[in-house]
Amino acid sequence: MQERIEGKWIETFASVFEYCKVESGTVVAILSETQSRPINVPLLHLILNYFRKLIVD
Repeated sequence: MQERIEGKWIETFASVFEYCKVESGTVVAILSETQSRPINVPLLHLILNYFRKLIVD
C-alpha cells in the first residue's frame, strides 16, 4: 500500500517548525529510523522547501 501525503500531516509538521522558530537559513537535519514511515522524509522535504529552509540529508 502506498501512502499519500495528507494536508493534516503538512499542517502538523509545519506547526512544529514554527513552534521551534525555524527561520529561513536555519539548517535542519532530518533523521529517521529504519522502521519510520517512508513517506516522512519526502514530506519534511516538501514542507521545508515551502518555507525555503536549508535541507541537509
